[in-house]
This record gives sequence, structure tokens and C-alpha cells, in this order.
Amino acid sequence: MNQKPEWENFFSRNTATEWYPSEPVIRLLCSYKKTKGAENVKILDLGCGNGRHVWLAAQEGFQVYGIDLSDSAIKLARDWLNREGLKVKDLRSGDITTKLPYSDNFFDLVISYGVLDHMLLSDSKRVVAEISRILKIGGLMFLKLESNTSFTFDPGNQINKNEIILDKIAEKGMIQHFFDKDEVAALVSDFVAVQSYRDDYRRFDNLNKNYQSRWIFIGQKNEDRHIIIGR
Repeated sequence: MNQKPEWENFFSRNTATEWYPSEPVIRLLCSYKKTKGAENVKILDLGCGNGRHVWLAAQEGFQVYGIDLSDSAIKLARDWLNREGLKVKDLRSGDITTKLPYSDNFFDLVISYGVLDHMLLSDSKRVVAEISRILKIGGLMFLKLESNTSFTFDPGNQINKNEIILDKIAEKGMIQHFFDKDEVAALVSDFVAVQSYRDDYRRFDNLNKNYQSRWIFIGQKNEDRHIIIGR
């Protein structure tokens, strides 16, 4: 299900974009650089948006690639990198639910932060199959996925199991899939878990209400096998 118009609207308005890198990704990249270095390490930000994690990885000296559905998002990212004088290997727009434009066993690390939960579950399975294909043996996959324990999940408004259409102004009309534990386990079953946890937190504007919840998963590809899912 292509949602390019919705994401073009989101990034062209540039009112709800995030510019500070997320703490889990900061920790991941700093730890990776400390233990394995950054030189010649290829990183893909899958669904890079306006480039906050591309910017961070480029600053840390990694070989950085980024792809996003929105042309407007890629323009924001390019403009940001140019202002900072940072270079990346490749930054492009494209639909990540189709075959990705990268070779087999190419990347050391693939990051997808809050992207696979903005699509149908069937599409997210195809994306993980492609991540498996493009990762080197021993390479890492980082995922952040919204949890169905989050207060933002409305069970009475589902279009499919754990899926709703958002009605917030900034994300109006977008799909949001709220993953349960079993769905996460099935999605990442071909990866060996390095870290896997649910992060529950209260936002500053929501201190007296329920938690917002997200799954964080870091997994390693340990065999040269691909998940085969029909396109």
C-alpha cells in the first residue's frame, strides 16, 4: 500500500519532523564505532526521513546510505548535509516495500527507526526479507516498532489486526501498525537477537496518562539465507 502522498505532505509541511537523533540509535552507533570502528563500515538508514540518523552516522565517519519514500524528505536531508559539509555515499527516494536497489550482502548495519510500523504487516515482512538479503553475514539490523501496549493504540478503530489509520493533523491518513510481541518475534525470526526489549515511557505532555510503548530490536544475520516472500 503506497502512501507517498501522505508522506510528501508530512515532509513538505516540515512542521512535525524530528531533527535530533534517537537515543537508541546514538547508543548503537557509538558502541559499534568503539568496538568495530567506522572506516569502511556501510550503513543504510531505511526510511531515513529528513536525515537525522544519516547526519549522525556521517558525522561519526561511517559510509552512509539513505532511502525514503518522500522526495521532500530527501531534499531536507540533502540540504542539511550540505549545510554541515557532510558527505554520504548515496541518498535517494524510493519505495522500500519493493526490491531495494542494493546488492546482496552489501551492508554492515541497516537501521529502520519507526518505519516498518507505518505500513501493512505484509509489507513489513517483505522489507525484512530485503534487509536480510542486503546485509552481510554478521551484519546487524536495528528496528524500532510501535507496540500495541501504547496508549495511542485504539482497538476500536482497527482496519486490520493491530492496524489503524491515524487522524492526527501531522500524520492524517497514514497507516500505523502496533506490533504485539508475537508479531515482532515472527517478523525477526531469521535474526539472532542481540538486544530485544520494550521501551515504555511517558511524554512530557502526557505525564498523567498511560505509557507510550515501542519495541527495540537489534538482530544479527548469522547465515547466508534469505527470507523468500512473494512480491
